[in-house]
Amino acid sequence: MAVPPLPATPRCLRAQGFTIGVRPPGFVGRYIVVADEHKAIVGLVVETLLNEGHAVFHAYDGLSATQLALSLKICDLVITNTRVGGVAGIDLIHELREHLPRVPILYLANDGGAPSPREQNLPHNVPILREPFTPDQLRAAVRYLLP
Repeated sequence: MAVPPLPATPRCLRAQGFTIGVRPPGFVGRYIVVADEHKAIVGLVVETLLNEGHAVFHAYDGLSATQLALSLKICDLVITNTRVGGVAGIDLIHELREHLPRVPILYLANDGGAPSPREQNLPHNVPILREPFTPDQLRAAVRYLLP
């Protein structure tokens, strides 16, 4: 799938004074993209990661998430859910792996703890964090992926 460029600079970057592809002096956080169609989950994840000092960008659909991750010259982590605006999170992961093979990805499974048959198609190096999860569990998963 050809991914068209993101039409504008992500608002989070501009609001925080960041320049795409350049870490500001003294910035020790990471650039993280969150993809989920559920605004409450996005809010929890974004707030938790902002409080940890990261630059966090979000998208509510798979195409926007892909565009966002590719438009950032620095993308340290992508977090996606099982569904992202009509796109299966696993399909989004495979799309991102084509373009960003080394970027860590965290998969949020909102199926109440039971593994789904689709999870067998996840790349072996994509950990799963099952909902409901706490901010501490999210922080631990991110620290694991971004040592």
